[in-house]
Amino acid sequence: MSKNKQFYAVSGFANIAVNMDDNDTTVAKILHTASEEGSVIKSLNVSSSDGAILFMELSILNKAGTVTSVLGTFAIPATAGQDAAGAIPSVNVLDSDNIVGLEKDIQGNNILKLGDSCVLRARMLATMSASPAQVDIFGSYDIFTAVV
Repeated sequence: MSKNKQFYAVSGFANIAVNMDDNDTTVAKILHTASEEGSVIKSLNVSSSDGAILFMELSILNKAGTVTSVLGTFAIPATAGQDAAGAIPSVNVLDSDNIVGLEKDIQGNNILKLGDSCVLRARMLATMSASPAQVDIFGSYDIFTAVV
């Protein structure tokens, strides 16, 4: 039996904006839940107001919610993206130094593909040193629409 194939087209984009503070840093927070058509994360950056180096883990929870796959753990420099002098940039999570083996888009930028209804999550490996402290996670993803 042949199976009908469904085709999808990018119909727009949306943003990811998640804040973590010193109260919820070691608990995995949802950054994005892919639609039934899946998602392509185009950018993902992290900034921190903490005065100490932090370590973040990025993971994917499968559609059934039973298996978590860790994509990588990376360092966030003290005050990354939030220092007054602008000397410490935010962290580009999709950089090949942070997560190896990502696909590239047509412009050569790293992208992260998420399957049907998978959940992208992040958590800190330890609590933040400063209170109040905040980690901001921001990025963008493509929205897909079925095409007949």
